[in-house]
Order: sequence, then C-alpha cells, then structure tokens
Amino acid sequence: GVREAVAADVSGLLVEPNNPSALAAAILRLGRDTALAHRLGFQGQDRAMRQFGWQARAAAYQRLLA
Repeated sequence: GVREAVAADVSGLLVEPNNPSALAAAILRLGRDTALAHRLGFQGQDRAMRQFGWQARAAAYQRLLA
C-alpha cells in the first residue's frame, strides 16, 4: 500500500483518505516549500528504486525460490 511505499515526511507526504482539506494543505505546503518538494522527490525516487526496482524484485524472487 501507500504507507509501504512512502515514509511520511521523508519520501512523501501522507494525508488521510477522503480528506480534501488535508490534501489541499499538503499540496500548498509543497508549493510553498520547493526545497521540501525536491527533497521528498529525490528521497521518494531513491526509496522506490531500493524497494521496488528490478534488483529488489529479483532478490525477493530469489529468496522466495530458495
């Protein structure tokens, strides 16, 4: 799920489902703080590659089949 892919305030911002006010606040926060937006973007990409990239998937399959 999303919480597995995103570490709150490390690789992205999490908001409660069905809460448009919280979503709007998160979007505005990123728009106002471009350094935060860039940091979250870079860390999110790094986290995604480490957890879900082909090397991570291949290692997971190898463990599964061992």
